[in-house]
Amino acid sequence: MKYVVIIVLLSFVSCRAKNNNTLDESDSIVVCFDPLMAEDANRNTHDISIMSKNMVTTDTLFIDKCDFNTIAEFVNNHAVVNNLYVHSNLYISNAHSELFISNFGLYNKDGKTAKVPLNILYLIKKYSGMYNYYSREQLYADSGIIKYGLPKDYNYKKPATIYISCNPLVLKRSKWIKVLLIKNIK
Repeated sequence: MKYVVIIVLLSFVSCRAKNNNTLDESDSIVVCFDPLMAEDANRNTHDISIMSKNMVTTDTLFIDKCDFNTIAEFVNNHAVVNNLYVHSNLYISNAHSELFISNFGLYNKDGKTAKVPLNILYLIKKYSGMYNYYSREQLYADSGIIKYGLPKDYNYKKPATIYISCNPLVLKRSKWIKVLLIKNIK
């Protein structure tokens, strides 16, 4: 009987501890991107937002709390509702906002084109693993890499593509990547 009581107590305590360590939505950021950064005029921001919600997460990564807060603060303060910027190849969302960015770091703010600060764009690309879809030669032209250097965990991955027709020479489109960034609370 003593052992049953001990097991029940341990179960109760471990379940309570588990609930105290759960993450809420404000501790995560979704980043979706086209690894080939193709100019896909057929996808507007509404379509990208819906696609993101229906995609399976490719990877979940824990990132530095300070860097997480920097990205989250930018998204919260610069999110655009109903952005129709046609060449959005990067989608970022959190519990409060969503932001659509072009491959050059441009986004639509109040009907005008604005640019994401280089340090924020670098953090997004670094932590989402976006840089891994470009060869070292391609990255030499990236302003973030030039200023901040190649991420320590850089590992080139050739982007996966799917073919729209049976003919592999006709119109290929990359599969979008969805990464969940989690605030490292340590």
